Amino acid sequence: MDLTHQQQSLLTFRVGPVLCCAPSLSVTSIITPPKLTHPPGSSESQPGIFKQNARVVKVIDLRVKFGIENEQKNPKGNLIVTQIEKGNYAFWIDQILDVIDFPSSGWGKLPAGMPRDIFTQTLL
Repeated sequence: MDLTHQQQSLLTFRVGPVLCCAPSLSVTSIITPPKLTHPPGSSESQPGIFKQNARVVKVIDLRVKFGIENEQKNPKGNLIVTQIEKGNYAFWIDQILDVIDFPSSGWGKLPAGMPRDIFTQTLL
């Protein structure tokens, strides 16, 4: 989904000690983690799926993807549920911080440690 020219806000959140942001246009809800179903192929970074409003949502634990140690993780956290071209995904994070107006400048390339299959750019 190309969100470049659409009016949107920026969702800021925390994953362990890492402060992150993402466009809010594809976000359908923010929820506490429900009980997950663990189909074959589940892993620590993709712990399972759940059903929400007649859709199956795949969970991706950003805390594991970022290599956050267990002591720094919020045991409950939040799920940012999104609907994107590839399907319905919920990103497990530690804490929602704020929703702000989408900045028109200040974007750059990702640092080397950020997973490129999740993020395309970073706000500097």
